[in-house]
Amino acid sequence: MPRPIQGDFIAYQESYINCTRGNNIHEIIANHSANIDDFINALPEAKAEYKYAPEKWTVKDVLQH
Repeated sequence: MPRPIQGDFIAYQESYINCTRGNNIHEIIANHSANIDDFINALPEAKAEYKYAPEKWTVKDVLQH
């Protein structure tokens, strides 16, 4: 999947897209995998198991999805 270009997304999404480095999804994941690992490893178990309502996903569920 190539990096989106102007017009492929709404203006609101631009700030998020600009936070990534890479020309396609594979490069983006490679460039950010260490940050993602650090974030997950630093997440306390109590926060990882948090969900805001009984039938909703936990933070861990979202990260694994």
